[in-house]
Amino acid sequence: PKGAGKVEFETLELAERAISELDGHTLEGGGGRPLAVRRMGEERTPPKADGRTVFVGGLSWDVGSEDLKTFAGEVGEVSYASVFIDKETGKSRGSGKVQFATPELAERAIEELSGRQLL
Repeated sequence: PKGAGKVEFETLELAERAISELDGHTLEGGGGRPLAVRRMGEERTPPKADGRTVFVGGLSWDVGSEDLKTFAGEVGEVSYASVFIDKETGKSRGSGKVQFATPELAERAIEELSGRQLL
């Protein structure tokens, strides 16, 4: 699950230090997603592509995030997998993304899993 929080620091110096040290850092148990740490009111910038994340389309409506993670895990270590869900209907959009431990695993997944039936 995703979440957000707000932290108030005693000094501007401490806030700046937290931003510089924690932005992009991955927490243990955080699903492999990097933290986005910024000042309140600042726009979010898209994460930098590191070659570990792949888009997966054409999924059956019955496929869930755990199914996708298991399927992608046939190639190697998966840090994170998510099926995109329509906010209004709560149903799958038929696509998702998978983040692998390394860019090499992501490339291998594209080669080995493209065109294969998941469910």
